[in-house]
Amino acid sequence: MCVITDISEELAAHIADTRYESLSRAAAEAAKKSLLDTVGVILAASGMEPAVRPVVELARESGSKAESLLLGFGERIPVAAAALANGAMAHCLDFDDRTTWGAHSGSSLIPAVLAVAEQKGGISGKSLIAAIAVGQDVFVRLRCNVLNDHQWNLSTVIWHDASDL
Repeated sequence: MCVITDISEELAAHIADTRYESLSRAAAEAAKKSLLDTVGVILAASGMEPAVRPVVELARESGSKAESLLLGFGERIPVAAAALANGAMAHCLDFDDRTTWGAHSGSSLIPAVLAVAEQKGGISGKSLIAAIAVGQDVFVRLRCNVLNDHQWNLSTVIWHDASDL
């Protein structure tokens, strides 16, 4: 039996051990709604927000690996570039989901989860929803315990590593 001696180990174990079957119904439903909301906002931004063009162009120029979809544009780009550009589109219209105190987990988390899942391939829908739900859980836990007296958007620095989907 492994003895957890550090809060980061406890958090990592929580992330690694979370499966769809262990989610509450409310957590699974919230993750599904957040996924739909985030993809919808990304698609809307891809067609109507001129401010996304520079980040989309930067993402397109980032390399030749066709790993993950640039949503709304029908092309594949490197995984990190897809996460960045899709994340920018997810937040730029400011219609992304938010907690009651205004933090946006979906626009930070879901583009990264989708990009990595697509790069890896073979990820089930249940695993995708579990990754989003545990990411939201960790986001909220961290956000509730980090002071937000800085004049910047804390949502963008509280990120979940989706590489363990």
